[in-house]
Amino acid sequence: MSIYLSWSEWIKVVMYVSLLVTLAHPQAMHQLEQAGGASALVPTLRGVAKNLAALTPQKLAVTILFGGSVGLFEETFFRLGLVNQLRLHFGDGFQRAWCTVLISGGLFAALHFMNALNQPLSLTVMQVLQAFGTGVLWGAIYWRSGNAVVPVILHSLTDILILTATAGTSASAAASFGASAAYMGFDFALAAIYLRPKKTRHSGIQAKPLWYNDPIEEIEENEANFLK
Repeated sequence: MSIYLSWSEWIKVVMYVSLLVTLAHPQAMHQLEQAGGASALVPTLRGVAKNLAALTPQKLAVTILFGGSVGLFEETFFRLGLVNQLRLHFGDGFQRAWCTVLISGGLFAALHFMNALNQPLSLTVMQVLQAFGTGVLWGAIYWRSGNAVVPVILHSLTDILILTATAGTSASAAASFGASAAYMGFDFALAAIYLRPKKTRHSGIQAKPLWYNDPIEEIEENEANFLK
């Protein structure tokens, strides 16, 4: 199965991953706001490097394994599973594509409310905002490409970078509600590039229902094959 993304779209993916590297530190957005721009990138990256160096090889391996496993599991369910089913229900087209990715992204974000069980609600809300943005973006990439490899890689890298930069905690990648909203807005802007009207006439997804089979159609197909 090939990945139907042009070279320019792959550049956007690389730019997105690069931004995640910069923003992975929980104080990155705060530092950028205080310093007024790129001058904060150096201390931010130093903070990421410091936390990375503090991790033992065992903790680093566990972090990579955990982040990668979560990315694989959640993308398999929300993109490969849920987006598939929603796309089969809504079909192709600009508005239908957005319905698909917004619903799947919203459900993905809602899952993160479970984090409120062991952390402050304010932090959870920031994580939910960011998860909504990334869920919409990864859904848009999958809707266009028909391949879950890119969302799995992006999701796994996101979790690994955040866990690594925060020394094994699941802290938010942003320092305020405003920063979380800006982070979500950036993801929505990228998703809008992928789901432009002329690019949503036909989805890259070529799938049959994964969670159910129509017994009537199956019987009719078997009878037709028997009569042959």
